[in-house]
Amino acid sequence: VSTLNSHYKLPYTKYESLTLNFGGYNGNQIENWKDSSDYFFNKSKFSSQVNLGGSYNLQVNSPRQQSSYYVSTSVALYPFNKNTSNENDDFKEIEKRNQLAYGITGYTNNRIYFNEAVFIELSPSISLSLNNSMHKYIQEYPSGEKQYESLNKGNTINLSSSIDVGPGYGRIEPVNDAQMALFILKDLKKENRLEKEPTHQEIYLLAELISKKNRQRFFDSRHKLISEVKAIDSLLVSMGLINQTDATYFTTIYDNWLYSNNPSRNAGYRISFGPSVKHQLFTTATHWESEDYQLNITDEVESTYNQSQLLYGAWAYATYEKPINHKWQQTLTASTRYLRSVSNLTYDDPEIEKGQDNLEVNLKALWGYYPNTRTYFDFGVNGGWEKIDSDRNFILVGSNINDKVEFERVFIGAVLNGYYYFSPQLRLSLDTSVNYNIESSDDFNLIYPPSTGFAFGYVNANKLSINFSFGLSYALF
Repeated sequence: VSTLNSHYKLPYTKYESLTLNFGGYNGNQIENWKDSSDYFFNKSKFSSQVNLGGSYNLQVNSPRQQSSYYVSTSVALYPFNKNTSNENDDFKEIEKRNQLAYGITGYTNNRIYFNEAVFIELSPSISLSLNNSMHKYIQEYPSGEKQYESLNKGNTINLSSSIDVGPGYGRIEPVNDAQMALFILKDLKKENRLEKEPTHQEIYLLAELISKKNRQRFFDSRHKLISEVKAIDSLLVSMGLINQTDATYFTTIYDNWLYSNNPSRNAGYRISFGPSVKHQLFTTATHWESEDYQLNITDEVESTYNQSQLLYGAWAYATYEKPINHKWQQTLTASTRYLRSVSNLTYDDPEIEKGQDNLEVNLKALWGYYPNTRTYFDFGVNGGWEKIDSDRNFILVGSNINDKVEFERVFIGAVLNGYYYFSPQLRLSLDTSVNYNIESSDDFNLIYPPSTGFAFGYVNANKLSINFSFGLSYALF
């Protein structure tokens, strides 16, 4: 049965989940410092935050459809944030900030099949974010008299929408539940609780039952567990695989069902391609006013910034996933995307027009090792190439300026991830990656963090990036 799971077909399933999130934060920090020369520094910081959000997820799998739908919304309120500092009796600085941010995002990925292999893919998305902020800054003399004061208010709107559509061939099936069925049966066999060797059809029936039970919703998790274990027990008994139900039998099922990490595994191949269109709108309005009480000078400025960007092009994607055997998994992916973007930017009066061509190619090969339902390791290599050509036409000090910029990047990398289960309380996780980039551009600012708006001539850069994350978690209860 080592490669049996690669032929498993997920039955018709429909899974919904609704998640609500609420969080808050309050912090207060006070710092006092003084040296022998009576120089002193005082600082206090108070911050607060409230978050409220929710998400809805729907996944549908049938012979004619593989779809996922996701909608999320969030509200973040920073009602009161204040920083105060006082240095050597020169003057006191006070900063007050508050902010309200709202966002909503929705996207869906749909593959509608005309037969077992031919499909049309449709992936639209839309997101909207609103941000309102206020920043007040005050300088005071030790007597409490104001020296300087400024107020900055801003409103920002960001709207983005995109759609990818195109034909495709092939189908990838999730086979996690077939893996689970094999682990349960092998563990029961190890404990001498199987009456006979299961047939392919019996393994498929157990996998289908696991698929349906894993996607069944219960308000009470205790009732959910009772329903799941009773269903598995009933099926194994009806197929004649079990006739002795004792503590060893049930604890074997519980061990796989309750404490499994059950990482995602898939089988099949899929090729798709098509056009892509994306549109973005960004606008921000700022009101700034200040008053210098010492010089008796007041100032007030209104500014607006608007950006409209249209991106269009084409994409192609291919992936092949296969369980080599019960414990090993292979994944190969290749993708390419070309996008032409046209941007119009206005900042008060000056207008900037920018066009950009972006072509990228990515390749990845990944192998995974899954010795049981609670432990896995995967490693692989990835590489790619990216080419950007852009042209800008903008107005600066009354003159039209044309500017062309080129950027090219070649990269190769490796990844290693792991999860090791010592006990229900003790878990270990490992995430590492190494990437080597070769970059070249005639604009210095595209390679290094911008320190100026001027180009420094043609630049070549080699970058090595190493990331390592190691986690050890222990649950006290």
